Amino acid sequence: MRARVQARDLVPREFSGTADPFCRLCLLPDRRGQLQSRVHRRTLCPEFEEEFVFDVSPAELARRTLEIVVLDYDRYSHDECVGQVHCALDQLAALPPGECVTLWKGLAAYKTNSEVNH
Repeated sequence: MRARVQARDLVPREFSGTADPFCRLCLLPDRRGQLQSRVHRRTLCPEFEEEFVFDVSPAELARRTLEIVVLDYDRYSHDECVGQVHCALDQLAALPPGECVTLWKGLAAYKTNSEVNH
């Protein structure tokens, strides 16, 4: 599976009115194959022109969810989470290899595993 990621209209996280976003991607439920993009400086509409490749079979893809967490890079402190999105991949499993699908989803507040399980 290949994924291309971009974001629009992120909330500014700095006094300058911009952000330094990057994203982390993994496949749930076991967080297999976590990948990370490069940081995009001073933008609220990053286009992560990178390919994120996960090695999974179509049968396995149907049981997976792609988690994308968008963070704001901070050189002097902890990176701040902007939000997350989950994309169930069951509908993509039936597509022919190489087929491109565009999905737009709103970011939700980030929840850690401990917050989800309580």
